[in-house]
Amino acid sequence: MRKLGHKIYGPGSIASFVLGLIGFLMVVYPIVAGVLGVYGLLNMFLIIPITGAALGLLAIVYYSRAKKYLKRRSIARGIGFARIGLITGIIALIIGSAISGAFVYIYYESKDSPNEPIGSVQLYFYGDEEYREVATETLLLPDNTLLTIGTRRNYKDSSKKWDMVLLKTSLQGEQIWHKVIPNASSVKGAVINDSVVFISSTTDMFNDANTDNPVTYLLKINLDGDSLDSRIYDLGGESRTKDIISTVDGNSIILTGIRDGDSESRTHMLMKLNLNGDAIWSKTYLTEPETYYTKVHQTEDNGYIIIGFKSYKDDLKLTLRMFKVDSAGNMLWKDPNKDLDCSILDLVELKDGVWLATGYQYAEEHGFDGRVLKFDSDGKLLWNKSLCYEFSLYLTGLIPWVNGNYLIVGNLAIDNRFRFEKLRGWDTYFIASVTPDGEVIQSFNGKRAVFAPWGVIPISEGYCVMTGFGGKYKKGEKGAISNQDIGLLHYKGEK
Repeated sequence: MRKLGHKIYGPGSIASFVLGLIGFLMVVYPIVAGVLGVYGLLNMFLIIPITGAALGLLAIVYYSRAKKYLKRRSIARGIGFARIGLITGIIALIIGSAISGAFVYIYYESKDSPNEPIGSVQLYFYGDEEYREVATETLLLPDNTLLTIGTRRNYKDSSKKWDMVLLKTSLQGEQIWHKVIPNASSVKGAVINDSVVFISSTTDMFNDANTDNPVTYLLKINLDGDSLDSRIYDLGGESRTKDIISTVDGNSIILTGIRDGDSESRTHMLMKLNLNGDAIWSKTYLTEPETYYTKVHQTEDNGYIIIGFKSYKDDLKLTLRMFKVDSAGNMLWKDPNKDLDCSILDLVELKDGVWLATGYQYAEEHGFDGRVLKFDSDGKLLWNKSLCYEFSLYLTGLIPWVNGNYLIVGNLAIDNRFRFEKLRGWDTYFIASVTPDGEVIQSFNGKRAVFAPWGVIPISEGYCVMTGFGGKYKKGEKGAISNQDIGLLHYKGEK
């Protein structure tokens, strides 16, 4: 059969044709998939364009072999097949090499921010090997130490129950104590005075109806982590803690989300508590379906701004939701930017009630795009600027910084679908200093450091600590996964 093929087409003609055609289809596939939105152009296994380019090169080699034979013998079919193999092989080699080169460039070069880091970065991880741990907040305590609050779950626990984690560390990164409180999640905290910290979480251990519905749980501790008191607030339905802050008058405000049974509608509640955990007042706010409020901030006029987002089924888009109440929880305004496509994760009040905020917006090309926004005192958008990046960027934290500027931190999600390394992908940190007008002064990222920050607190001028999770990868039941240890990043910039 092989000899028959040589007589009809000439040696190498069929091989050149087949290799060139397959190589061409392999390198065109990522482009077609990208145009159709199946995957992004570069969100393909790297092996596809590399293999396509290699097959194209082989097609050219086999054409050369066939050409020598066909010069001696005139075989029309063989000449036609060989030329098709040559053309498709050249195209496959060029396109495959271009896609592969673009990936390598992005993978190694374009993760680097325009400027090198200024200052020092020190990263610490804490946790047990068999647990997945996530830090949700870090507080600067009156004794000049750090209290990190988080949750953890055992990898092998089929119940998927989360426990509360309290971790106290020094500013030098040394662990002072580590405590675990079973069956609690959605943990947030606030320093109330020089000796008391409130920890608010969600638990299903203590609800009055003795059901699995989660309830809001308040834990009062001293600076050594000892429990002073605890309270349960069964608010009806499923109530989940979203945020807690201390107020200027020495009390606290808790934000909770409440869902009644299987209903898609939700309500959100603000409760102002005194030092004993007793409610001074509470207000409930009816919200539309698939709307979640996650942050509360006290304003200079002693009111409160509550921020959140509305999600959409079968769509990654999020639209901003926010409202403001007075010191007694009465509504002042609501959703002046209802159609704004973004979610806000942190904000800082500037002068005259103007607010600077950070968050993210869905971007079809690379996942999510970091955003810096500015609002007036009535919540109306003044401007919305992009901190675009090659991969998904969530701007998660914002604090005042040196020289009247602001420090922004974020989570840069590297989506490694190429399997260039045997990892699913990783998160690293992103740091930028910006002016009050949102202009970037300097930015950089953690490159290969596996750490996702979800908050930042100022320690002193030019010194801050970021809260998050990360750590080295290890092999799990379904491939390579992160340890997800609690992580603290100490950053000292130039003053």
